[in-house]
Amino acid sequence: MLTWIVMIVVLAALVVLFTWLFAKLFGRGEQAMPLPDNEEIIEHNRRVVGRGDIDDIVFETALRGYRQDQVDDVVAHLNWKIDALTARLDKLGDTAPKTAVEQGFPSTPVRPHENTSPTGNPENG
Repeated sequence: MLTWIVMIVVLAALVVLFTWLFAKLFGRGEQAMPLPDNEEIIEHNRRVVGRGDIDDIVFETALRGYRQDQVDDVVAHLNWKIDALTARLDKLGDTAPKTAVEQGFPSTPVRPHENTSPTGNPENG
């Protein structure tokens, strides 16, 4: 019985020793760069949305996803930008260029017949 206790204590000491040794030799892994302060992230996201660079939006991760206050701020800023663009379109009103359908062009493209000649006779090619 004493042999088992000594073996378990020696095994535990070896585990602690090798863990410490590997941590010193190989390090504790790559550390990520710390994220900026929450207010800096929010301001960064506002500038990015204002420029239209949606791919550059950054969120800080939380326990179950992203920080809700940062996501809410980006959604509110996107909503504000959509409202501003809609108001700008409404302001343009009738001065906006008409679409092709409004100008009288057909909505589906008209395809010419493949076997027609300039005279309109398919036999002459």
